Amino acid sequence: MKITKSFFLSILLVGLFSFTSSATDPVTDKSKNKVTTQISNHLKGIDLSNITETETIKVDFMINAKAEIIVVSTSKKGMDTTIKNKLNYKKLNSPNLEMFKTYTVPVTFKK
Repeated sequence: MKITKSFFLSILLVGLFSFTSSATDPVTDKSKNKVTTQISNHLKGIDLSNITETETIKVDFMINAKAEIIVVSTSKKGMDTTIKNKLNYKKLNSPNLEMFKTYTVPVTFKK
């Protein structure tokens, strides 16, 4: 009898936790496109002397309390400083992004 009660209680708790985690509002594709567009606008005019051909670089960033971009890292060390100088502390208008959560955006540079 105790095993049955424990089993039903554990199923009830799992169902409760899964319901509350699915109740959050996910970031939509429309807002992802908006973020990508804003980041690409900030990166216009960047020095591409380190790139020899078309290259996609992954940029890991966070949003601080002032809705500014903070670049954590990039997938290409040679462009790390350049991208950080261009993007750090630029305003990002996207209310769906959580503060201090790391996001990754692929950025394609064409030479």
